[in-house]
Amino acid sequence: MRMLFCGSKEYKEDKHKKNCNFWIPLIGLFTGMRLEEISTLYISDLTKIDGIWCLDIKEEEDKPDKSVKTGEKRVVPLHPFLVNDLNFVGYVHNLPDKNGRIFPEMKRVKGRYSHGFSQWFRKFKVRCGLDSTPRKKTYHSFRHTVIDNLMQNEIPERVVSMLVGHVTSGQTGGRYANPF
Repeated sequence: MRMLFCGSKEYKEDKHKKNCNFWIPLIGLFTGMRLEEISTLYISDLTKIDGIWCLDIKEEEDKPDKSVKTGEKRVVPLHPFLVNDLNFVGYVHNLPDKNGRIFPEMKRVKGRYSHGFSQWFRKFKVRCGLDSTPRKKTYHSFRHTVIDNLMQNEIPERVVSMLVGHVTSGQTGGRYANPF
């Protein structure tokens, strides 16, 4: 992670050309959300519950382009680093179209909003030196990192499953988490 966030010119020198390229890796790192779920977030998905900023992940009839794999609606709390240090809430609240998507610069290609980002991320990680074995990582590696950290901090698997949107019992610990 250091190679991406501390060593890259994009993060070190704030050289991102698109807001999505800055925010999506960070949201993935701190929430474990799927790429397409983040790519299709709407401003209305950002909500405050009991004083905690969260992303409300759910399918909505008036927003058919939203992606919620397995249809599992859930509320994902945002890490204080995203809220307090990076001001993600301020970024969202300053977007001009209050009914629009959080990342309006992302265009739908081949049925997915994440298509262009995926191409950028592949090149970005190569520039950061993360494409050769054993460092070969994908965007989905953020999801594994979150699940590993939660499981190793002894968060009950049921809670971890609800946070990351798994419906199958045992899928989170058995398929995603690395051994302690």
